[in-house]
Amino acid sequence: MGGTAGNATLSIRFFQKQGLAPTIAVSSGVLNSAASFIVQIVLVVVGLLVTDSPFDVSTSGTSIPGWVVALAVVAVAAAVATIVVRACGTGSTTWSPPR
Repeated sequence: MGGTAGNATLSIRFFQKQGLAPTIAVSSGVLNSAASFIVQIVLVVVGLLVTDSPFDVSTSGTSIPGWVVALAVVAVAAAVATIVVRACGTGSTTWSPPR
């Protein structure tokens, strides 16, 4: 069980065997792992909201509702995804399998 690092390594190696340049393979593998992490976070937040778990993030007597925390997490994840997509471009290079 390799976990996140093992999955990233497996993805990188797969992309390299498909003929992609090492830099593209590494960035694709890292993006794959980052997307997986974001999906896991979203699933945990949705699970907390659906099960109506007592999720109390109280500091100094004030309490933030769980849905506010969940909304903040989703907003941050969306912002990170938008930044990554803009930084990587919108598919200016096309990929075709090696012959």
